[in-house]
Amino acid sequence: MDITGKETPWKVARLRKRREAQYETLKDAVYQRRGWTANGIPTVDTVNRLGIDFPEVLAVLAENGVK
Repeated sequence: MDITGKETPWKVARLRKRREAQYETLKDAVYQRRGWTANGIPTVDTVNRLGIDFPEVLAVLAENGVK
């Protein structure tokens, strides 16, 4: 991206947009590695692995669309 001749507010806005995209990519990778959904909710597999697969926990996951 050529920033020659661009105003500072434009540069700041572009930089922020780029950093937000990088953050989202990092967040998605961390969530996936931990066994969470994109919304930061543990998956059923993760709950089973941790031994906290109680009916109440599974019900909360189901209420939040985690299958």
